[in-house]
Amino acid sequence: EAGAEKAEAGAEKAEAGAEKAEAGGAKAEKAEAEASADAEAPAGGKAEPEKPQESPEAALQRQVDELEGKLRESKNKLLLTLASFENLKKEFAKERENRRKAATTNFARRVLDIYLEFDSMATKNAIAEGSEAGAPRIALYEGITLTQALYKSMLENSKVERFEPELGESLVSRRHEEAGEVESAEVAAHSIAEVLEPGWQLGEQILRRARVKVARSGPATPPPP
Repeated sequence: EAGAEKAEAGAEKAEAGAEKAEAGGAKAEKAEAEASADAEAPAGGKAEPEKPQESPEAALQRQVDELEGKLRESKNKLLLTLASFENLKKEFAKERENRRKAATTNFARRVLDIYLEFDSMATKNAIAEGSEAGAPRIALYEGITLTQALYKSMLENSKVERFEPELGESLVSRRHEEAGEVESAEVAAHSIAEVLEPGWQLGEQILRRARVKVARSGPATPPPP
């Protein structure tokens, strides 16, 4: 009987130990759960509330807004590119026009120089009417005049024009080359009193200035326009 009581007492102790172990496991589980909650909670110590789920209509509208923003950005970039392209076109067109004008002016100057050379030769080799000139001289003169006429035609086709200043006109350095002074009571002082050579121009571009002489004395010259 005493052995049975001891066995019963041992069983009760074992049962009490199991209950303590079970209580310790529960405490461990509770501590683990609290640690997990602390790790998931934000820095403020409070758990972040769950975000409301986006409705399909709102998601679709958001995508539409994003696409419209990208479309506006692409359109702005395209407009800037087109504006830059148009500016480049204008610059190239202006540069091309300036080169064309420069080439035309240089060509006209060369043609004019040759024409004036032949004009001078024609004047020096002119055959007086009724004079008896040999065949070689006549042939030379005819060749000079034919060449002179050819270059004159080229100047006319290039719109090169001859201009001759009027007496009394104010001296303008861009159009007139002063070749000296003369006494004249007919025009104002320092105005054009004599024209030695006409000038030549291509539109507003002066190819060759007119050579003139100005009056040394006389009334004051009005300022040029």
